[in-house]
Amino acid sequence: MIRILLFFLLLSSPAPALAGVRGAPDAVVRHVYDVAMKADALGEQWSKAKEAGNAELADTLFTQYTEAQKTHPFWNIGEREKYFTEKLAALVREDNFNHQLHGTPEKLTYDPISDAAEPNVSGVSISTPLIENNVATVRVGFANWGEQKTLVYSLVQEAGAWKIDNIVAINKDGTRGNDLLQTLTPPPSPTPAS
Repeated sequence: MIRILLFFLLLSSPAPALAGVRGAPDAVVRHVYDVAMKADALGEQWSKAKEAGNAELADTLFTQYTEAQKTHPFWNIGEREKYFTEKLAALVREDNFNHQLHGTPEKLTYDPISDAAEPNVSGVSISTPLIENNVATVRVGFANWGEQKTLVYSLVQEAGAWKIDNIVAINKDGTRGNDLLQTLTPPPSPTPAS
């Protein structure tokens, strides 16, 4: 919840295109989880310190948490531009902008990295990428609050680096779950009748 709230507090203006995170597709995905899990852990520690009434520790942890958020791929615009394709970054930015400026309900109501509204990721395993037709597919398994999850990341080469183009959850029965591109892509405009 903290991650989702901070997302809407960040500015929505586009950042200049950045080169991206260098490395193999699975290394890019690993980096996403490393950064997100660090921020999540600090956020959880901050909440506990606040609840315990330890204001000094809470202030210190909040500062560390907000610093960690600055490198988070979803919640910082500059970082988002490094990790995501221009198309995906623009869709996330547009959803945020429309919500902040026009008060429209956000389309992205879950954390795509954990496929949950309230992330608490542990035990991450990342597959070796399968690369076909310049698209890399990386499967990620983890537990979120103890519930096993599987996500499939699609990455493409853009600006000389592998960038995330979509994240799709795989349900326990093997069917497709949340699809980030599908969630964020506006429906086609109706064609006028002739």
